[in-house]
Amino acid sequence: MRVVRTVALSVSVAVGMLLGCGPAPTDPAVEAASAAISGSTVTAGNAGGNKAFTVMGWNLYVGADVEAVLGAPSPAAIPALAAQAWATVQQTNFAERAAAIAEQIAAAQPVVVGLQEAALWRTESPADAYLGTPPDAEDVAYDFLAILLAALADRGLQYDVASVVENVDLELSVPVSLEPLELLDVRITDRGAVLVRRDVQWTNPQAENFADALPIVIGDPAAPVLVFDYLRGWTGVDVKYRGEWFRFLNTQLEAFAEPFRAMQAEDVVELVEESPIPVVAVGDFNALPGVSPTYALLTAALTDAWTEIDADVAGYTCCSNDPLLRDTQPPPPFDERIDLVLYAGPFVPIEASVVGEEQADLTATGMWPSDHAGVVATLRYVEPRFFALRP
Repeated sequence: MRVVRTVALSVSVAVGMLLGCGPAPTDPAVEAASAAISGSTVTAGNAGGNKAFTVMGWNLYVGADVEAVLGAPSPAAIPALAAQAWATVQQTNFAERAAAIAEQIAAAQPVVVGLQEAALWRTESPADAYLGTPPDAEDVAYDFLAILLAALADRGLQYDVASVVENVDLELSVPVSLEPLELLDVRITDRGAVLVRRDVQWTNPQAENFADALPIVIGDPAAPVLVFDYLRGWTGVDVKYRGEWFRFLNTQLEAFAEPFRAMQAEDVVELVEESPIPVVAVGDFNALPGVSPTYALLTAALTDAWTEIDADVAGYTCCSNDPLLRDTQPPPPFDERIDLVLYAGPFVPIEASVVGEEQADLTATGMWPSDHAGVVATLRYVEPRFFALRP
């Protein structure tokens, strides 16, 4: 049974209206500072009971075990591992998986969605890639964002790509035929993205790579054949819903090294502290509650919506261990909670759920929608002057 946690919230307020003059409410910081005071509490969209909104975060899975390629034991092993990864991308058909993900988005109707590993796969033939040269393949094979938007549109849902960050960008030549030998350049660009529902107002798109990136060395460290920084980043946008502004941040922190994960988390905390409006942050934080120092760092500045709903429920979101996403025999493979909805500001979570982790969520051919489950939370905005009255 899907885990959905809810709480009830009742806030009593005195109905009144304060009149005043000020700048046109075009800047979120200015409008957010004034709206709670100047807005009527009986205006549709401003009543406390109406100020609830739903957000979603989901790691889409790039479609292959990239870690296996990065961990190549020798330069000679790279072509075979890269070819296997490329074959896996095709077998984990993102169009099929996107349909299952779109069904979950349709059911939740989130105002805004944060996506991680929204990969862009490109190819080039004839191959001309050499290890260490800049990626240059431009023929689009799979654009996960375009595919997901099309799946949403098929269901009558209109979302706009508000912000995109390009992270690690890697190109390798893979053998597609041995006799005669034929090579294909395959390029993966990892991306994070924010989708905003088209009926929702938004502004101030932001995207940036973290300054601290894990260096990857393939081959003998004494004489490496490929060295690059595994770039990760964050995306953000200011969203106005039911009369209130909040800043939405989306990220994926370093998976392979805690020190780099912590440094990137410090950047997220700095973004939160510098925001002039309340913040909601989603992402694959790769930080286990109660275990990872990074989780402690994040939750010193942000509140984990899941634990506010029910700390006793696991809420596992990670991970399928089969690159082909077919480890579907019970029990499900998800046994860690690293995908989170965090917030800072006058919010009270009223519902949280994990999606895409049940047998009923499998695709038509029996794949998980992703190697991660998605996480959904509904938050209620409580006007700062009444926030102390929350139960």
